[in-house]
Amino acid sequence: MAFETTCYVCGGTVDDPGLLTECFGCNRWFHLRRRMDQPGIDCGDAVIGESLGAETYCNPCLEKAERDAAASMTREDRAVAMARFMAGDQAPRPAPDVPPPPPAGPRRFRRVEDAG
Repeated sequence: MAFETTCYVCGGTVDDPGLLTECFGCNRWFHLRRRMDQPGIDCGDAVIGESLGAETYCNPCLEKAERDAAASMTREDRAVAMARFMAGDQAPRPAPDVPPPPPAGPRRFRRVEDAG
C-alpha cells in the first residue's frame, strides 16, 4: 500500500511524504519543495522564526498574517511601508515632530523692538 496525502492548499495528492510540509500556523500539510532546483509546486513558504529556526507556513496562514499585520499598523507605519515599497526599501523613516533648532549666530535682521 502506497503512502498518499493531500495538500491542504491546492488539494493535490502526492505519493512521496517528503513533498509535503506541516504548517506551523494551522498544523495542516501542504506542498513545499526542500530545494529550489527540485521540480514541484510551493503552496507556502519557509521563514526564519523568532528562535532563528526555519518555520513553514501555508499560503492561507501567510496571507492571514499579512492582513493582521496591516490592520494593526498605524497610519504613519502604513505611509512608511508604502514609501519603502516604492523606493525599494531605501526610504528613511520620517523625523519626529521636533521644532527646528534656533539659528546659530547673530540674526541677520533686527526686530523693530530691538532698534534703539
